[in-house]
Amino acid sequence: MRDVTHMEFAVGYPLRFRFDNGDVRIVDIARVALFDGDFEPLSDPAFFAQARRT
Repeated sequence: MRDVTHMEFAVGYPLRFRFDNGDVRIVDIARVALFDGDFEPLSDPAFFAQARRT
């Protein structure tokens, strides 16, 4: 498994991940996650944009 070395936001919910081997992948979180229940706050783009790589 590769480590994420960098993460940045695109417009909307896509996240761009750069991995330790140089690969870059873009994941549209809105297509793979449901923003309901405990995850409902993520439906607010301003809140979603606070995500950080730890």
